[in-house]
Amino acid sequence: MGGRAGQEDAVMQSNPAIKRTYALLIICCAIILTALCYFLYYECGDRVRALSRHREHGDYLSIGAYRLKLPSGWWPGRIDSDGTVYLRKASGFTGSSSGIRVIPMQDDEVVDSDDAIERTELTMVSMMNRDGISLAKPKPASLIRITSPSTTFNCIEETLHDDEFLLHCRAAKVRYQLEAAGDGKREQETLSVLATWE
Repeated sequence: MGGRAGQEDAVMQSNPAIKRTYALLIICCAIILTALCYFLYYECGDRVRALSRHREHGDYLSIGAYRLKLPSGWWPGRIDSDGTVYLRKASGFTGSSSGIRVIPMQDDEVVDSDDAIERTELTMVSMMNRDGISLAKPKPASLIRITSPSTTFNCIEETLHDDEFLLHCRAAKVRYQLEAAGDGKREQETLSVLATWE
């Protein structure tokens, strides 16, 4: 057996075409391996992070005195030093994604009544549509309500040019402002996540 291996080594050393073929084969394998790692990290990594987060912490995420139920595929992407929490939906193979940003507010920014928030938001919506400041191109900005077990959020909703949505939400006596954005196909799912705020 040792003789046969020695003969193969001698053939490889003496034939440059075989050396080039093996070198190209190694380069092709390296490229394929790199592409596979990229695919696994960027396409499947979101799902792995979401699954491991759910396994370790359960379905609820605590944010200050509140909590939010995160369905399968959602996880906290990062938390900034100011306390802003970024929640992400795994994009998977479609490339479409959604996200929610939970932004802490200062004491002087917290409003005591839903009526005051609704009046402010309606004024904003009408100014945005009248003055053309709304990012929404296909349809004008509008005011929607999201009712959760503990509160009602008044949200300015904008539909962007590529069927993407953008929400800015506030609720009375809640020390956080919620913003959500993403693919229009995932808007209902994002709204259902926001509706779990308690």
